[in-house]
Amino acid sequence: MKKYTLLSIAFIAIASSCFKSNPPRMFSAPEALGQARNDFAVIIDIREGNEIEKIAEPAVWIPESKIIQNSDKWKKFLKNTSKNKTLIFYANNSKQALKICILAGKKGFNTGYIKNWSEWINEKLPVKTFKINGAR
Repeated sequence: MKKYTLLSIAFIAIASSCFKSNPPRMFSAPEALGQARNDFAVIIDIREGNEIEKIAEPAVWIPESKIIQNSDKWKKFLKNTSKNKTLIFYANNSKQALKICILAGKKGFNTGYIKNWSEWINEKLPVKTFKINGAR
């Protein structure tokens, strides 16, 4: 039993050392909306443009590919966002969002994720029509 406890402690210590902030947290879609409305968080849609028709009403759109490339848009967003705010990501699945949480966590941000885009829709939370450069 002690062996498993020590292994668990070691795993948590190693995983935690990957972050300059707290490890990512899963938020329910309504909770994420509340965090954003109260100015405690920013919700970021990381789906690629061809995957989107609508996005969460309070969300900003920065596709996963732009974050991974460390694009100017991503750098500007990070520079202009207070590290006191939690960055809450969502995509079509939590695996994508969690990967981006880890990248943002390494930059000193507290991060979280919504299970997936479907949860937002199923909860009937506010959405807005998505447009890339006036398209759609």
